[in-house]
This record gives sequence, structure tokens and C-alpha cells, in this order.
Amino acid sequence: MSRRICVFVAVISLSLLAPAPDSVSARPLYKSVWDEMYRERLPDRTKATCSICHPAKSKEDKNEYGKALAKELGGKNVKDRERIREALKKIEDLMPVPLKLDKR
Repeated sequence: MSRRICVFVAVISLSLLAPAPDSVSARPLYKSVWDEMYRERLPDRTKATCSICHPAKSKEDKNEYGKALAKELGGKNVKDRERIREALKKIEDLMPVPLKLDKR
């Protein structure tokens, strides 16, 4: 009986220590590239947050801009800064914040 209890306690302990799946889809690299490209153009620089792509409280919900970015990137957690930059440039016309975009 005590062996079963030890095994049970070990299984429970290990399950508590196992990493939980990551359910957040916002990526810090995406925001940093976005900031590099657009932060200086914002009338109020404090508005540059994750809500640019995720207007709801849940980071799993995306607005049209966030969906378009995901489609342009073509994969989750893209790490190539240039690929992110190109995707952001392609969807500039969908941007939900007022920017004074100069076409470079």
C-alpha cells in the first residue's frame, strides 16, 4: 500500500513540475521589430502595445491586422527579423493605429 502512495505522490509531483503549454501567441520579437519600424511615427508613443494585434484581453484573439500578420509570416514564432519586417511592410494599410506613414 505504501508503495502505491509513493508512486502516486511521485506522479502528482512530476505533473506539477512539468511545463505548461504556452497559450500566448504574441511574440516579443514581433513587437520589437514593429517598434523599430513604427514607434517614432506614433503621435502618442505610449500606445504601442500588444493590443495592436490583440485588442481583446485574450492574446489568442487577433484583429484583422494580427490575422494578416500571421498569414504573411506563414508560421508560428518566426525568428527571422527581416521576414517579420517584410510581413509588416506588406500589411501597413491594415494598421489599426494612426501613423503618419511615409512611403520609403
